Amino acid sequence: MARQHGTYDQRCRVAGAARAHPCIQLRLRRQLAAERRAAAVHTAKLWLNGQFKSYNYDNRTPRFLEAQYVGLDSSIVTSATGGSEPFGYVRHFIDLDASYSPLTFAAVRLGYGREHDDRTFRHFEASTEHTMLAALDSTGLTWGSMRLQYEHAERTGQGLDEEVFSDIGEQVSLRQFDISDRRRDRLMALVQVVPIAPLGFSASAGVGQEHRPDASFGLQDNDLRTFSIGIDATRKDALVLGTEYSFEHYGTLQRSRQANPGPQFDDPTRDWSTDMNENVHTVTSSLDLPHVARRTAARIAYDYVHANARYLYLLPANTTLVRPQPLAPVRNTMQRATADVRYSLSQQLGLGAGYWYDSYDAQDFARSPGTLDSPFFPALINLMYLNRPYRAHTASIRLIYNW
Repeated sequence: MARQHGTYDQRCRVAGAARAHPCIQLRLRRQLAAERRAAAVHTAKLWLNGQFKSYNYDNRTPRFLEAQYVGLDSSIVTSATGGSEPFGYVRHFIDLDASYSPLTFAAVRLGYGREHDDRTFRHFEASTEHTMLAALDSTGLTWGSMRLQYEHAERTGQGLDEEVFSDIGEQVSLRQFDISDRRRDRLMALVQVVPIAPLGFSASAGVGQEHRPDASFGLQDNDLRTFSIGIDATRKDALVLGTEYSFEHYGTLQRSRQANPGPQFDDPTRDWSTDMNENVHTVTSSLDLPHVARRTAARIAYDYVHANARYLYLLPANTTLVRPQPLAPVRNTMQRATADVRYSLSQQLGLGAGYWYDSYDAQDFARSPGTLDSPFFPALINLMYLNRPYRAHTASIRLIYNW
């Protein structure tokens, strides 16, 4: 259980023409969590498991009523909701799993999950998601193991009042991606091969797709593709070597409408969409030398992440909008190299020294000087916070005591 009170609300009531007074809003909340588990093994080949979890976020904050507030530190704005909307929810989880092993090294797994959320001050008063899972596992083989898994989930919402969108000047067919109706499918495969005891190989691949059938505006689709391959090698107590490469692809489609109140609001020729594609490459490597010298252990590691995101703005064939100019891709590259040495003075006492190098490079149009210096933001407080590349060198020494 948790309580919180006496926090400052940044939105301030406007008294008179243009004066805003700071205000203190009392916030009270209570959190309750409960969990129940039950497991049973009927036979040597059959395993059943079930669990139930409940979480209650009871937000007792009184509504902070306000007719107007200062928007973006620039002007007085009329509140579309009339005040704050304390968010609370109750969540119930049910998970059921069954595993059957017809063969010594094979198992078939089936699973079902149900999540039900009741919310306050959200456009869907409640939502229910059903998840079904099927997997084929093969472990204990002489050469390694493998897994194939498929997951299907459907989420539906209840208690939607589309007039709420109209009251705040939004399209009634707009949906919020985290609670909207959604259908999701995922497929994953994993293989581990151990040709000899000191050497192991692993590979995995996965695909996923999310679709929101009832959302005319907002997030429509979310696709995922992943692939990874890794190598692990050991030589008794002399060394442990590991390296892995992974590739991730993300794709999203969002629909919007550029329109002001009036005839434009219902004009489909003013629709536009954002097609985003992002590719992420990750490399991780590490080398452990537990006995590089007498009483001395060492570790070296390197991480590399490179992401490239592209945004395309699409228009329908009958559009009345000016065709937008394409933006430059967003690129981020992060690197980190570490080295650590530890020397044991005794069983309890030791000395350690470490060094790590960090590197970050970014090319982001949203935080480039050309964007932040734009005359389109004359009334904003612009801190000119740029995504700038940097290099960092850090060294440390430490005294280690083992209890």
